[in-house]
Amino acid sequence: MKFKKNNLLTGFGLSMGLLSGAVAAYFLAPRKGEHTQKMLVEKANRLSQKTIQKLEEGLIQFEIALEKPEDYPKINR
Repeated sequence: MKFKKNNLLTGFGLSMGLLSGAVAAYFLAPRKGEHTQKMLVEKANRLSQKTIQKLEEGLIQFEIALEKPEDYPKINR
């Protein structure tokens, strides 16, 4: 019974902390919501472009490794 009570209290405390943090962030935000949204979209676009670029570089390296497997050490399984 004590274990369940502790879980309930922990869950309640976590929920209250999240709620109070969200309220504080809303009232203390230095920018308007539209500006913040545009900024987040721009950052997300940059991150996705970097991710695509790294993925393409990794695929190129993988293709090279498939063409010349003798240049890469064998993996012991």
